[in-house]
Amino acid sequence: MKKGRVIAWVVWALYICAVLVLLFGKFSSSPDIPKDVLGISMDKLVHFLIFSPSVVLTYLTFYRRDMSEKKVAWLLVFAFSAAMAVAAGSEIAQYFLPWRQGEPLDLAADSVGAVLSTLVAVLVHNKTRSR
Repeated sequence: MKKGRVIAWVVWALYICAVLVLLFGKFSSSPDIPKDVLGISMDKLVHFLIFSPSVVLTYLTFYRRDMSEKKVAWLLVFAFSAAMAVAAGSEIAQYFLPWRQGEPLDLAADSVGAVLSTLVAVLVHNKTRSR
């Protein structure tokens, strides 16, 4: 396996671990952070940021230059669907965790991050394909 592939897998695995900790972790205290940024709830911004790299990182980890356009499309559909499943599943699971709470608006913020990530992955693919 090439060095670049190993790095992609390591980054992807670390990202998955970080997402799991952020979504399900029990944090005893949090630093003093503002409640909102430019009128946007910090909680929703964090949810957006957690899911923003999801599809792009999955694409960069699993994409191969010899993949057909159909396989690339399926990779992107799978990556987006997986991100949405994790987002929905995490909100449902958080509802049952005493130290967390599931919120529909968190799912909306997760979804916007996943959509943005998908658009960026498509742009990256189109840029690298034209080379």
